Amino acid sequence: PILPALTPTSTATSTPEASPTPEVKEKVDFIKDVLGPDLLKDAQRIDAEKNAKDPERVRRIDPELAKDSVNFLFLGIGSNTADMQDELTDTIMLVSYRTKNNSMKIVSIPRDTYGVELPGVQVINGAYRDGGFNLIEKIVEDATGVPVHFGMKMRIEGFIESVANILG
Repeated sequence: PILPALTPTSTATSTPEASPTPEVKEKVDFIKDVLGPDLLKDAQRIDAEKNAKDPERVRRIDPELAKDSVNFLFLGIGSNTADMQDELTDTIMLVSYRTKNNSMKIVSIPRDTYGVELPGVQVINGAYRDGGFNLIEKIVEDATGVPVHFGMKMRIEGFIESVANILG
């Protein structure tokens, strides 16, 4: 079947921004309190340190996506082998916390995303195995233009426990 042609939507009308439910707002406030009041300053310091080590990073990061945001890269690690020597990222989530309006956005990156232009790496979930956290962080920054300030990796058991603790 042939799909109908897509027509751009008018930008003259704006879509109202959704207001979080009280429960979601409570969780966001909890995360903000746990992470501390100097979170944005910490992120800006981390950006400055990373930019000093890698001057090309400044060109890869979109300044609008970096402004007033603190970004986290969460990796769910798994392995097909019992000795855990072949670790892959089964889950890749980029979380952006906007300090200005106290909002959060989450992007899940499919683990079989192709197009990674590095030797030996064809899909993004192999990047962790081939170069560790630093490599997958660089790939995500390059692909999205979003700076990664903080990162966390965990196995599925740890992820389930963390979600249960945060969401109750």
